[in-house]
Order: sequence, then C-alpha cells, then structure tokens
Amino acid sequence: MADISSVTSNSSNTQVEQLVQAFRASEQTKIDSIKTKKNTLETNQVFFNNLFTKLNSLVSAMDKYGNYNFNSGSPLFTKNNSIDKLFRAKAITSSKTDVLTATANSDAIPSSVSLKVERLASNDVLITKKLTLADQFGLNSGNYNFDITVNGDTKSISVALTGTESNEDAMKKIVQAINNTDDIKINANYIKDTTITGRLTLTSKNSGTDNALTFSGDNDLLSKLGLDMVSQESSSRSIANDNDAGYVITNSLDLSSKIVMNSLNIYRNSNTIDDVIPGVTFNLLKPQEANDQPVVLTTQVATNGVKDLINNVLTSLNDIIDFINSNKQVARSESSVNQLRFNIRSLASVKIDSITNENSPKYLSDIGIKIDSNGKFSFTDTTTLEKYLKEDPMKVAQIFTNEDGIIRKINDFVYNLQGNDGLISQKKSSITKQIKNYDDKIKETQSRIDTQAENLRKQYTTMLKTYYEAMNQYNSYSSFSSSGLGTSSNMLM
Repeated sequence: MADISSVTSNSSNTQVEQLVQAFRASEQTKIDSIKTKKNTLETNQVFFNNLFTKLNSLVSAMDKYGNYNFNSGSPLFTKNNSIDKLFRAKAITSSKTDVLTATANSDAIPSSVSLKVERLASNDVLITKKLTLADQFGLNSGNYNFDITVNGDTKSISVALTGTESNEDAMKKIVQAINNTDDIKINANYIKDTTITGRLTLTSKNSGTDNALTFSGDNDLLSKLGLDMVSQESSSRSIANDNDAGYVITNSLDLSSKIVMNSLNIYRNSNTIDDVIPGVTFNLLKPQEANDQPVVLTTQVATNGVKDLINNVLTSLNDIIDFINSNKQVARSESSVNQLRFNIRSLASVKIDSITNENSPKYLSDIGIKIDSNGKFSFTDTTTLEKYLKEDPMKVAQIFTNEDGIIRKINDFVYNLQGNDGLISQKKSSITKQIKNYDDKIKETQSRIDTQAENLRKQYTTMLKTYYEAMNQYNSYSSFSSSGLGTSSNMLM
C-alpha cells in the first residue's frame, strides 16, 4: 500500500495556497484603501500642475502691461511705459496695396489722404565703356589714383598696375581696389556683357539724389575706362549706351522718389518714407501712370489691435474658469481654488477708484466687456470701445494700467498662488509628501501581509503534515486490525 503522504502532497500544497490566498484577499482591502487615497491625491496633483501652467499663461498675457516678480517678499508690478502706445495704436489701409503700403504708429492722426506715386527712388549707377577682354590695358607700371564721392564722403582708391595687364586683368584689379576700400558707399562689379568684352559698374549702396556718385582722378586711368568723356553735371549727366561710358539716369534729381500729395511734390532718397505724415510710414512699391487714380490712405484707431491686447488677458482668465468648472470635484474641496474663481469673477464688477473723470469708463462693462453665467468674459459691444478710443485711448488704458487697475488686481491675487512661496507651490509640495507617505505605507503594509502570509503558510503546512501523518497512522492501524481479525476466525473454523 502506498504512503498516504505521497498521495496527498499535491492536495496539501493546494489547500495551503488556497488558505494563504484567502488571507491575502482579506488583507488586500487595507492596501486598496491606501491606494484610493493616493489616487485622489494624484488627481489633485495633476489638477494643481495644470492650474499652475494656466496661471503662467495668464502672466505671459500680462507681460505687455508690465514686469512682474512673484518670487519676492511682496507682489511687485512695474508698468511698461510702452503699453500706453499700444492703446493709442492706429491702423492704416491703402486703396492700392500693389502701389503703396503703409503702417501707422500711436502718433498717427486719424484721417484720410490721397496721393500719387510718380517715381521710385533708385541707386545711382555709373558704367564704364566696353573693353575687349584680351586686349592690353596699355598703361605703364605704377600706381594710379582716383576719388569717388558719395553724399559728401570722398574715398581715394589706388590701383597698382604692372604694365602687362589685359583689359580683363585691369578691370578685376580696379574692382578689387574699390571694394577693399573701408566704408566706401558704392559696390563695384566686373561684368562680361559679351563672351569677349566686359565693363565695370559702380553702384551707390543707398538710393536717392543725396547718394549720387561723382569721380575724379588720374586722367590716363579714367580715359582707359571711358570716364574722361562722361559729363557729371547733375542735370545733364552722360547716359551710358551699349559701348560708351555714362550714368543710367541722366538727372541725379531723378534718383529720389517722388510722390504728389495735395498738389505738393515730395522727394525723398528712399522708397520707405516716414517723415511726411506724423506717425505714418509709406512703403513705395511701384510708380503710377499719369491717368491712374490716386492711392487713398485711411488712418483710424486700431480698435481690433486694442481688443486683441485686452482679449489676450481675458482669454487666459476664461481658460482658468473653464478648467476650474471642468474639475468641480477638486475645486469644491480646495478653498484656494474657490477663492481664485471668486477673484476672477469679481473683476467684472470692480470699480477703478483712481479714475475720477465722470466721463471716463470705470468698469469693464463700460467698455463693452461682459461676464456670462459661467464666469467667462467677452466683448459684447465693440462700438463702445471704439468710441472711447477715438475720444482718448487713455480712457481705456487706465482701466487696466492704473495702480489699482485690472492688471494690478490680477497681479495681486496671482501672486498669492504663484511663486516659490505661493499657495499652489505649497499645495503641490504637500501633495507630493503625502503621496510619498502613502507609497511608504503601501510598501510597509504589503511587507507585513507578505510576512504574515509566509508565517501562515508554514503553520498550515505543519498542521496539514501532522494531520496527514495521523491519518496515515490511523489507516495503517485500521488495516492491521482488519487483517488480524480475519486470521482468528479462520482458525476457529
């Protein structure tokens, strides 16, 4: 007969394992309870991380209004001096953007003006005569000097020749000598106009009559280049042709741009003109024909620009409100979050006490900004905003930029949340510590359960071993008794 322990060993192991797993299952609720609390904290941690990011976006939206320091001992705000210009911004439109475009700054005066672009400004160009490249230049060895004058600035150029140069060699040396001259106001180029001939071009770096170029110097050198025959008289300069030297434009006055505004002829050295109308810069693109209609430029207050400036802040505030509203469970349990929502909503009804002019707006609602039932801001009346901007842009600006204005009020309550010592930083730090404590507690509890389970496994194994040994002895005894009784009966018979 087989040993009963060998027959029941697998059953014993299974029973022990079932008993241990039953114990573990009964203890798992303790770990699950800790994990539930940890998960809640992790949810809060994500919430505050995201809220911190959204507050940073709000601060970025306020950057144009001033400078902030949220890590100091008290909230600091320094108004940006250029913010007033942004509220005084103007917009300008052109009726012919292919002819002329324009920009307007805060100094521009709302108005409408018409003008014609008769000529664009040009860079002066002087071209030498055509030379056959392979022919000898024909000057003896030595240094040859000449001067170039642009806008009253004269530069002296010296060209060293060996007397053996071809026309091509000489032209290359002249170009190199010119372009190597410090601060010279022209560019020199050697160009092959055909496969066997070439010419030099001298071009002013800047456009306009003031930058017309003139020259003088060694007559032998100028003669070789054909420049000795070129008239430099400003109103009747020699014109270059396919063979002879000369200028591209005969009258140096025609190097300047020309516009006609209100029957006034206006000349400038550049095609970018910023000194005709206060605060307005013209960018001339092409000249018009005599029968073309004038270009109409209309300057007005930049309502959309100011609206965008304000909306950048409002959008960030709305984003925070949306975020809080979509996380109501967390928000309800956090007083700091409820206070933030209250502070944002209160901006809709706050009065700027420093504004004393009875004709000036003192509330956001006075410039067309309303708040809806969800606590979100929006412009509902742009006409009102435009009205105040036309009257005086500072009437709008002071609502935001005064010492007790909207931006300062936002700055003050954001300061309490942001920064190294802000409530959010403290909250995030506290949550991190609590999560770590729960992690430690989970490990500690799991370790205790593992130890208890192992002890139970040993106890169960010992108990079952004892039980099976007893059963084995009992079965052996029963078998022996049954066998002995049967033998006595046979003997009596």
